Amino acid sequence: MMSEDKEILTQKDLYEYFPLGKTTIQKMLQQKIIPATKVGRNYFITKAKLLSWIDENAGNELNID
Repeated sequence: MMSEDKEILTQKDLYEYFPLGKTTIQKMLQQKIIPATKVGRNYFITKAKLLSWIDENAGNELNID
């Protein structure tokens, strides 16, 4: 389980945050639906930015191709 005080989250951490499949999370990152930063093959997002993004999108339907 992810540490609650962790400030920078990885793609693997996102798998624990969302009840979605890994492929769906990967698509959301690749399509820039989740506002993460890509470094090489890895994605990173601050916990604060992720929580803000979740709040901003509450009630919205997100289209994933």
